Amino acid sequence: MKDIRTRAVHVAHELEVPASRPLSVPLVQSSAFAFDSADELARAMAGPDGDYVYSRRGNPTVRALERTLAGLEGGAS
Repeated sequence: MKDIRTRAVHVAHELEVPASRPLSVPLVQSSAFAFDSADELARAMAGPDGDYVYSRRGNPTVRALERTLAGLEGGAS
C-alpha cells in the first residue's frame, strides 16, 4: 500500500477532461451547466453519478475531493 502522502497527491488525478489534462485539479466555480436538450438534462438528473447539473449538487472539483478522501480512507467514492 502506498504512503498516505503519496495517495493524497495522486488519487484525484483521474480527471474527466477529454481534450486536455491539467497538472492539478482545477477549481470549478460555475453554478450551472448547460445541456443541448431536455433529454440530456433528464439523464443527468437521474442519478448521483450523472453529468454535472448544478454545483451544489456536485462538480468536477467536488468529485475529485470525494475520490481523494475515498482513496485515503480505502473506501468507495
